[in-house]
Amino acid sequence: MRDLALLILRLTVGGMLAGHGAQKLFGAFGGPGLRSTAGWLESLGLRPGKPWALAAGASGWVTACSPPWACSSQSVRSPCLRR
Repeated sequence: MRDLALLILRLTVGGMLAGHGAQKLFGAFGGPGLRSTAGWLESLGLRPGKPWALAAGASGWVTACSPPWACSSQSVRSPCLRR
């Protein structure tokens, strides 16, 4: 039962992070897209905004995709995930 709960939690959080990154990068799900995100970040003083926006969007994708990669093999899994 614990494994099922962890799977549901990982899929939910991963899906939310992937969607959030897609909004920043591609404008998916009604998001602003890379150009608008870059403009918003520049308005906050982070210049140039495009590399910051790319990093923000890409970090969402990498974070969302890393749990399946990290948990795919016992030899690759981090010590905190081992039993």
